[in-house]
Amino acid sequence: MSHQRGFSLVELLIGCTVAAIVLAGVFAVVSQGMISIGVGDARVAVQQNARTTLARMAAELLGAQPDAGGAIFTAGASCDQASGASDVTFNTCLTWNTDNTLHGLCQTAQTIHYAVSGANLQRTASGENSGATVTLVGGVNLFSVQCWDRTGSTRTTYDKAFAVTIALQTQNEDNPSSSSPQYQLVKNSTRVQLRSRTAYDCSSC
Repeated sequence: MSHQRGFSLVELLIGCTVAAIVLAGVFAVVSQGMISIGVGDARVAVQQNARTTLARMAAELLGAQPDAGGAIFTAGASCDQASGASDVTFNTCLTWNTDNTLHGLCQTAQTIHYAVSGANLQRTASGENSGATVTLVGGVNLFSVQCWDRTGSTRTTYDKAFAVTIALQTQNEDNPSSSSPQYQLVKNSTRVQLRSRTAYDCSSC
């Protein structure tokens, strides 16, 4: 005759309660880990988009070609203001001469325009995509270009720029609520000394 005793109702309830507490703790840890991964992914995406755009613009400005009067930007760029210019146009060289007599001179120039439309930073290049406007990055909160003189300490007008500072602040393109853990706001900036200034006589810059 078997004398094995089963669990009482109280013991079962205690066991279920303990298991529920353990599972709740495990779920909380896993959930927090998933949120952290999501936040990290969102921040990486925002930073990567901003850095890629900033690097492209910096490279183009590095090779910007001055006009006959020595101006890098076209008239109207308010890069000498404290808030900087949010709409800039400048010329770069699309192709260079390679023959002996004209070696190093620009053969085909193109005009590049950067501007913010809504929350998008857009780029228009006269020699690319039939001059169509292309959106580079969305979620833009701030875009500014400031012009600096030769000393690098005083803001100057668009036609006297020796160096420029580009600032770009972006958030998630899907625009989550600012109270959401996924919300990320990243500001990147870089300063570029205009390469053409070493070739162009700009003693007054």
